[in-house]
Amino acid sequence: MNKKATVSILKPLLLVSVFFFVGYVIVPPKNEGEQYAKMSEERFRLPDGSMSSVLALQQEYFDITGNKLAKPATMSCRWDSKCYFDIWLANYNSEIDRIKAKQLADKEQQEAHAELCSNDPECIARLEGISFATRQLNRGYSVLQSRYLHDQDGADALSRMVCRQMGKAQRDEKSKESVNEWVNSLEGIPPDAKPYVSAVGEACWSLSLYGVPDGTVRIEHY
Repeated sequence: MNKKATVSILKPLLLVSVFFFVGYVIVPPKNEGEQYAKMSEERFRLPDGSMSSVLALQQEYFDITGNKLAKPATMSCRWDSKCYFDIWLANYNSEIDRIKAKQLADKEQQEAHAELCSNDPECIARLEGISFATRQLNRGYSVLQSRYLHDQDGADALSRMVCRQMGKAQRDEKSKESVNEWVNSLEGIPPDAKPYVSAVGEACWSLSLYGVPDGTVRIEHY
């Protein structure tokens, strides 16, 4: 076989090979949703030797915070499962570190406030009231976030609107009992959600009473 004939045979083979390898990397699958689901299930080894997956990270984050782990930008990975997992893992670690740092800062602040209030019963009562109302607020908020995973932004907006309105109601000298009446008058809120919306409103009414006019600053939105 002469050189010219050999080249003419190798050329199409080379093109086919290039198409195969390049196509394997950059051509998206026919069903992207199925591919992402498959990638999310793939397990990889963590630094401590245990195995995990994107789905496992998402579930663990939800168990800790009651909220969904925010989706990071993974476009640069294309369809590389390991790259996809590594970006989710970095995002998970970053969010958990941020939460721990906030919890530590809150604890230090509470200890500092307790020390300042050590000889002032009224001050102690106020701080305890703020702490209790904050826990009530975040319990109600977290339940709404977990019940409406498909619309967490809507649940967040509703919680903040109710919180601000109830803080204003307290400063306008309206009773805490008016919270339930007002919440029940709102349209579009499912009956099973109203108790938690009311809990948010009552907590923000109390926060305003204790000197926190905008209770939304106490929402722990991870």
